[in-house]
Amino acid sequence: MFSTQFRALAKFATLFAGVWALVGGALGAVRGAALTGQSVGAATLNFAVMYAVVGAVAGIVTALVVARAEKNRSVHELSAGRVAAWGVLGGSAPAALMGTLGLLAGAPLTAVLPLAGLGVIGGAIGGFGSASEVTAAKRAALRAPDPPLQFPDT
Repeated sequence: MFSTQFRALAKFATLFAGVWALVGGALGAVRGAALTGQSVGAATLNFAVMYAVVGAVAGIVTALVVARAEKNRSVHELSAGRVAAWGVLGGSAPAALMGTLGLLAGAPLTAVLPLAGLGVIGGAIGGFGSASEVTAAKRAALRAPDPPLQFPDT
């Protein structure tokens, strides 16, 4: 029903959203109640959802960058290191975009500076997630059964 490319895009987005939801939930549990004035449970849930959305955007950006950069290559030809580099770029993209938009809108540098840390964390998650995704895809391709032999008609 869905194309292979769409399924790959959804896998990247889901993987990144899940990891980011864990990061956001942890941050919400530790600091969320103090920052928002909500209960710890509500802050944890809110932060997890907000960070999951950022993670999904980072996953989509990463998938699109990898698809464009690694065009016409099979899974066997992909290098985990090269895909990890694209993952770092895609993972840090949402923080870089928001920081740039904040500076262009006139926000002081001190208000935008925390996004640099978020970009570093996002890049690390993106690199690790992308490399592990390619490694898992290569292993799955190796385990796939060979197509049955077809003999020519005589």
